[in-house]
Amino acid sequence: GDPTSELRASFASGERRVTAGDYLGQWEVSVGGGPRRRMGETEFLCFLESQEGRVDHREAILELLSSASDLYEGAGLRRHKLVAQIAIADEHVRCGKVQEARAMLLEVAAAQRSEGWDHPLADVLLRLRKCAQLLRMTREHVLHSLELCGLEGTVEEDQRVAIFSSVMAVLSSGEEPAPGEDASGAEAGMAALLSRAAYAFDMDQEGGAGGCVTLASLATAKGAEAIALGQDARAVVSLSSRAPLPLEVRGIRAQFSDGSECETRGAVALEPGVQAKIPLSFCPKLAGDVRCHKLEVLLGDAAALHWSGDGPALSQFCLEVTDPAGRPRAESQGQAQHQAKRQDPISCSFTIKTPPGEFPLLRQAVDAEGRSPVPPRFVIFARLSSQEDALVIREARVEGAGTGCRISAFPPLRGAGLGA
Repeated sequence: GDPTSELRASFASGERRVTAGDYLGQWEVSVGGGPRRRMGETEFLCFLESQEGRVDHREAILELLSSASDLYEGAGLRRHKLVAQIAIADEHVRCGKVQEARAMLLEVAAAQRSEGWDHPLADVLLRLRKCAQLLRMTREHVLHSLELCGLEGTVEEDQRVAIFSSVMAVLSSGEEPAPGEDASGAEAGMAALLSRAAYAFDMDQEGGAGGCVTLASLATAKGAEAIALGQDARAVVSLSSRAPLPLEVRGIRAQFSDGSECETRGAVALEPGVQAKIPLSFCPKLAGDVRCHKLEVLLGDAAALHWSGDGPALSQFCLEVTDPAGRPRAESQGQAQHQAKRQDPISCSFTIKTPPGEFPLLRQAVDAEGRSPVPPRFVIFARLSSQEDALVIREARVEGAGTGCRISAFPPLRGAGLGA
């Protein structure tokens, strides 16, 4: 065998005993209790290696790497800090602190994803897959694998295909229906299949999987941008995939702001790099502007992908529904939420220039009707909200010339005569 390996083994087993020599830095060795002699150079190197191997350097390495990370951050070298964080995560894995390593790698992946660094991101995603495997987090393992499959050219193509095949094997092993439950899911429809999916992904929050499966848009069919109440509406879902092989979509379900919903079932293969257009048909329940509240896609048998109406792909969808009977238009849920957001109050102060003599009339009008004409020349400390193109004062305190009053409502102010 290798003489060096035999020397290392003899030092590790204690067969060779080392003692200090007569002079500083001099070492002597005895083999099997025999006479002492001076160590040779090769023996000395093997002895040092055996001694170093008994010392746990991991905590010292973590301390030094953490110090380097802090120094990079203080110097504004953010990308250097990301490299240090990856090294820290590797040491955490060696120490068995996989959760700490995963948390740090997620932070690094978010930074690289936002800047479009695909090759470094792929390197981090491989580490995250390993962490998910060690922690037995199947959902996260699928999520990172899907994102990695969408990063074309960052890993070897055969490795990318292998990762995709393993993900599809997991997603094809859906849960069996409970005893007595309709195996086809025909009674409950797509909602039951989506609820039984083992893994659910919010595509607006977990954008990584969107690199593999992308919702390009949801749009009304050409020539069907406006319909009458009672007619069937037609929409088109545009999906694309960056996976190395065709990706199977089992069904789609959409929910709209007027309470209506629709679904489509049947396998659709998303070819790599090709945008698939899938038609949807539904019957609106209310007149007005109908928006998509939620879109769900069943990937394989076990993955449910969700997009919300606030996301960029769905926020542009708007179907105008008219009522020939002239009944009142119902404000859609999406409109109500949008309006509520626009009415969030803002604190500010400003002056409105009008003659001071109008102040008594203002106060009288406020006390009588809760409304006000144009306010006087005083400073108003107010909480405002936007409504269409106007500012609405929700609560105000008028001060000036030693007089003050509290005003609870104003008519909309459209900017005329306002001074900062």
